[in-house]
Amino acid sequence: MLYQSGYLTIKGYNRKSKIFKLGFPNSEVKQGFSNSLFRYYAPDNMGDKDAEE
Repeated sequence: MLYQSGYLTIKGYNRKSKIFKLGFPNSEVKQGFSNSLFRYYAPDNMGDKDAEE
């Protein structure tokens, strides 16, 4: 969902393990995610923290 909505982009792909590396496309999106959405996607014990910590 985060990839499809544009919050994350593909930064790399490991053919051997078939794993994609995802990241924020820019600092504005990273900050917006941190300020607004992080608490909804973080495990319960991390809800009060910032995504940039």
